[in-house]
Amino acid sequence: MTTVLTSKLDTINFESKAEKIKHELSSLVSVDISQITIKRNDTMKVKIDEILSSLENTNYALVIGKGDSIAKLVSIVEIVKKKKDSLKQYNKLSSITEVLKTKSTSDQKDQESALLEAAGHTKVQEKAILSVLLAGEEKLNNRDLEESGWNAQ
Repeated sequence: MTTVLTSKLDTINFESKAEKIKHELSSLVSVDISQITIKRNDTMKVKIDEILSSLENTNYALVIGKGDSIAKLVSIVEIVKKKKDSLKQYNKLSSITEVLKTKSTSDQKDQESALLEAAGHTKVQEKAILSVLLAGEEKLNNRDLEESGWNAQ
């Protein structure tokens, strides 16, 4: 049994969630923040350069990734922190629900998929979203951030 994501819908959900996080964070820190989304197939060097450029321009970068891309996001953030001293890091973990569409391979259909298909339902799966705020200055109000679910690293 293979599972295929209905990626168009899931991308919209993830992008709207990322925009919501960015908007919430911008209102907390009273600054426009650059958002960099990390995807599984992104080139690390390009994303590292993008984050460093954002930090140079605005002193802030919001780096967001979901599911499979979180490991890459963590690696990129650690590299950026080594290249640029005195960065403050704040993390927030959230999730979205993604709709999965099942597709049978050959004649293999498990009972669960057959029942779901017969009932007109699809499977859903929770995907983690990791948001990392990198800040080049200490003018942030940690209390406001912590009350909104952000943790200082």
